[in-house]
Amino acid sequence: MFWCLGMYGSASTWTFNVVQRVAETMLPDRPVIASFVAETLPSPEEAAAATLVVKTHAAPAYDALARRATAIIVTMRDPRDAVA
Repeated sequence: MFWCLGMYGSASTWTFNVVQRVAETMLPDRPVIASFVAETLPSPEEAAAATLVVKTHAAPAYDALARRATAIIVTMRDPRDAVA
């Protein structure tokens, strides 16, 4: 499972889409299931049958995601973006 963890407005959706394409290219024999995780993780059956790419902004399942993730990709906003 690839976990895309990002702040709002940090290009997290763009990164999520890129990670999906990279997974499809590098692991062509496995289907890729991509989902935005708000409350629950994909089932163990889904995890066993496919490469998972999940995206979160804030999720109560952080501990479980960290234990299951093969890689964690983090996006953050540049603090200069917040200066007005």
